[in-house]
Parts: sequence; structure tokens; C-alpha cells
Amino acid sequence: MRWRKITPENTEFVMLCFEGPDQYSFAGGLGARVNHLSLALVKMGFTTHLFFIGDPDLQGEEIHFRGRLILHRWCQWISRYYPNGVYEGEEGKLCDFTESIPRFVKEHVVKPALAKGKLVVILGEEWQTGDVSIERCASRRRSEGQSCDVLERQQHLLLRSD
Repeated sequence: MRWRKITPENTEFVMLCFEGPDQYSFAGGLGARVNHLSLALVKMGFTTHLFFIGDPDLQGEEIHFRGRLILHRWCQWISRYYPNGVYEGEEGKLCDFTESIPRFVKEHVVKPALAKGKLVVILGEEWQTGDVSIERCASRRRSEGQSCDVLERQQHLLLRSD
């Protein structure tokens, strides 16, 4: 595998985390960490997609910093039944997060980025994103008509488990 220098021109980031910048999903250290990291990447010029369990009363998707930071609020339909924050109703949210994010990321982030010749770095933050990351890799291998070798060279997966 030949490595290229990672630059804002050739790389996009995807961050997966239960917690996020909304008051609803900001439970502590993880929310602060993903918020700071996503903002740091954006300030460096990288397009960054942050997927998190979002406030059900806010927009599902928000774009900031001239399109470089895209907030994807996930599981909002479930969060409507659990108004007390990100971890209330965690099992249902975890199931929905795991089942729906891999396909969405593939279709709406990875494929368009690869079509532009970009690398995609997927950062999984906390144990809840582990199954999403594993499913993303499995789905990539099952995908019909795509070369796994090409995708594996152009997509990198990092998982941090706290």
C-alpha cells in the first residue's frame, strides 16, 4: 500500500460517536473530545462529518464553516421518546446507529469522496461505535462489483474504545 500525505485537498474525515455537541448529547468527556477534534480538523481545512445521537428538536443535518463541518444528528426518531439525553434508551439507539450508519456513510460520504480521488478516514469514538465500524468493513467486503483492494487502500478506519 502506497501512502500519500494526508491533506485537506485529498482527505475527508468521518467521526462516529454517541455523544456530540448538542446539549442533549453532551454527557461529558466524549462529547467535549469529539467537538474539539472535529473543530480542530475543520480549522486545519479538512471536511469533517460528525455523526452522533442528536437532539430530536434540531435539524438532522447542519452544515458549518463553509461546508467543512457537517453535523449528522442520528436516531432522532428514537430520541423523541427519550427526552433525558443521549444514554436514555441506549439499546434502541445503539441498534439503529449500528444498522443505519454504515450504509449512509458508504453512499453519502465514502463513494462521493472516492469518486473525487480522496481518502476517507473513519474515526470511531467509544465502544458503541465498534459494531458500526465492524459492519462497515463487512459491508465493504460483501459489496458487489467493487474492488475491496481499492477501497481498503483509500479508506482507513480508526477505533478508540473507552
